[in-house]
Amino acid sequence: MTPDPAPDQARLIPLMWRPRDRASRTGLSIGAITSAAVGLADVHGAGAVTMRAVAEILGVGTMSLYTHVPGKPELWALMNDAVLGEIYADGRLPRDAGEWPDRLRFVAERNWKSIMRHPWRAQAEPGGQAMGPGLVGKYEHELGAVEGIGLTDVDMDSAIALVNSHVTASASWYLAERSDPKQRAMTAEEWGEHTRREWAERLGPALGAAMAARAGDYPLASRVGEAAATAYAGADPQVLMDFGLAMIIAGLRERIAASQVS
Repeated sequence: MTPDPAPDQARLIPLMWRPRDRASRTGLSIGAITSAAVGLADVHGAGAVTMRAVAEILGVGTMSLYTHVPGKPELWALMNDAVLGEIYADGRLPRDAGEWPDRLRFVAERNWKSIMRHPWRAQAEPGGQAMGPGLVGKYEHELGAVEGIGLTDVDMDSAIALVNSHVTASASWYLAERSDPKQRAMTAEEWGEHTRREWAERLGPALGAAMAARAGDYPLASRVGEAAATAYAGADPQVLMDFGLAMIIAGLRERIAASQVS
């Protein structure tokens, strides 16, 4: 399947930064179209979002959408910006979450929950990170987590980008592991029991039989893989995200300490 082209930024920026959302004579508006598309993606996945499908939800002809949104790439960018703008919409901001490590944990938690509400966010689309008010507002709030802690402006930007990238990668892995909606509804305990049973009854024996003749070729993979499987079986699904976030925080501590010495 040929990927959609990137959106026309010259046309997209005015759409994203429009002063207010005015409905047309048909009742359509960019906000209404975006909300319908987000709802469709949340329920049926990224692949379900087409201009025709969104038009059907809104009860209008497909061509009427194009008078508001140039095409699907622009719609994707609008969708992404809309959900990014929701992350701190309740007024709870990273800068108010305590010491800076707690503030970064808060950023990670909010972004994780956003992706869990909107799993399609983990599926990158061309132009999905266009500089709209949702993204810029989110960036402003998240920079507040590392303001005044001893990082340069460039390092502040890199720290926030690193946390967001790590959360997105962890969430993508998590969602891929739980491709069945029934699995996503499991509690941590239920998921742990499911993975333990899956490994004990199916995957472990199959892999052991397949590698039996060549086990000596993979001494590190066998040792570390067995330890990890034992440690992570039944663990909270966010354990790897939390581990990575702890490493990021530790690295930033070293960075700050080094800058103070020099």
